[in-house]
Amino acid sequence: MMATCYTTFVNCSSLFQTHIVSDLHMTIGQYNTGTSLASLISIVATLFMGTLIDRLGARQIASCLVILSAVLLFGYSAATAPWHIYLLAAVSGTLITSGVRLFISVVVTNWFNLKRGLAVSTALCGSGFGGMILSPVASAIIANYGWRTAYVVLGVICLVAALPIPVIFFRTKPSEKGLLPLGAELSDEEIKEAERKSGHSLSEVNVAVGWKVLRRHAGFWLLVLGFLFVGVINGAVSVNMVSNMTSVNNNGTEVVTGGHSVVWAGTIMSLYMGVVLVAKVALGWIFDRFGMYGGVFVGSVSCLLACLFLCFPTTDWGPILAAVFYGIGTCTATIGPSIMITHEYGRRDVGKLTGFAVSATALGGIIGAIVSGLAFDKALSFTPAWIIGIVCSVLMAVSLSASAAMSKNVVAKCIADGAPKIDAEGNIIEEGQTEEQQA
Repeated sequence: MMATCYTTFVNCSSLFQTHIVSDLHMTIGQYNTGTSLASLISIVATLFMGTLIDRLGARQIASCLVILSAVLLFGYSAATAPWHIYLLAAVSGTLITSGVRLFISVVVTNWFNLKRGLAVSTALCGSGFGGMILSPVASAIIANYGWRTAYVVLGVICLVAALPIPVIFFRTKPSEKGLLPLGAELSDEEIKEAERKSGHSLSEVNVAVGWKVLRRHAGFWLLVLGFLFVGVINGAVSVNMVSNMTSVNNNGTEVVTGGHSVVWAGTIMSLYMGVVLVAKVALGWIFDRFGMYGGVFVGSVSCLLACLFLCFPTTDWGPILAAVFYGIGTCTATIGPSIMITHEYGRRDVGKLTGFAVSATALGGIIGAIVSGLAFDKALSFTPAWIIGIVCSVLMAVSLSASAAMSKNVVAKCIADGAPKIDAEGNIIEEGQTEEQQA
């Protein structure tokens, strides 16, 4: 699902930007602003999707997401007016931000206590694998047959490659197969030994913290704010990366930004996808090995360096280094929410809580795309957008680190107040105060 449905809408989107803008007689600002405003619906939908994942079956949700992804790609191929693009963006934004990524993050998290970071990142690294293949394929189809044909081919690939997997294999929780999450069977002594080897705490939060407590906790909202900044960076970079390397027909005016060919840019995008493939697994391991602070540090510094190198699009080394570091930094947005929330606050209401973090990322993406597009229209350069990205990288590091530090206080308070205990899947197993009383 990540290699097809997610990749086609997110990682391959910048390959289509200049062609759609030219054919439908739009500006970059109009394209970015329209599609981003249309995607506002995904903010609300993400919150509902998080709750649905907690309550409904993984097989049914995933199958619907794959089918709808293919239908939307066919719809893009038939678009003939800007409002068609905006309408499709509204629906596809919902599928991507509140659907595929959130769904996979939460479901995989349900199956792992130990090696959670590695498990989530391995599942989500499908976007890197798919991007390595689909970026050059889509570029070649666009160059030879047009962008509409490319959308049709991508839609067929989604159906053929992704649909059989959830239909046959997906389950929401281990208990549906008579199993426990990996690591739930370990004794206290085995957990302490694993902690000694890893160098940080592996203990699960075993009390019901949940949404009714965290909605009033400043640390949780700092975490949400941190992922908003991640989203701003992703929104600015992902939609403009190819245009930054090549040139743009901006409402009839040809603006040479990087001066490289579309084929060369497609190769760089393939490199970027290759880095994502490796970096997602590596960053998940870093979260497991060095804790929340280690993962946040690597992600933030990588985003900062990516935005810095994007300021040099006319060189060969600028886009290459930007692709490498952005390939690392962008992984924070995909694997970070479920890992950090589960580690800091436990499994109670994990779908809803992760939904808030992913919604913040989506909102940040909308802001980043709009601001970068408007800035380009005014300056005829993407450099102002990359400077904003550098600032957001610093704010991202501060917010997420502060949230991790503050999480211990709210968990300790819940324990002191007699909060009920939860099992390995987040279900309450011990009587105690209700969540309303805790709040």
